[in-house]
Amino acid sequence: MSTTKTKPLTKALLAGIMDNAVISRGRATDFNASMASGVYSCYQAENGPEKDLWGVLIHAKVLENICAQLFLTNTGRLYFRVLWDRWDGWKRVTTS
Repeated sequence: MSTTKTKPLTKALLAGIMDNAVISRGRATDFNASMASGVYSCYQAENGPEKDLWGVLIHAKVLENICAQLFLTNTGRLYFRVLWDRWDGWKRVTTS
């Protein structure tokens, strides 16, 4: 049976999500702002995936320039993006 090793940075990112994302941090007004790992409420925040959405943002910060965000909207849509020196665009998660 073969096993694959997880890259140390990936382990750190997952640890950041699991260890810190359960902390409620209040309201996020700009998704690009530097913020601590945690769960944020959002209403019409700047730099979100769509305008006029509200929902829940899960922000996992590994380093100042390495973060991941998951955003669940009030309409049931799920988006994600990654910061690796700069933010990637939002990607919508869909099922078939």
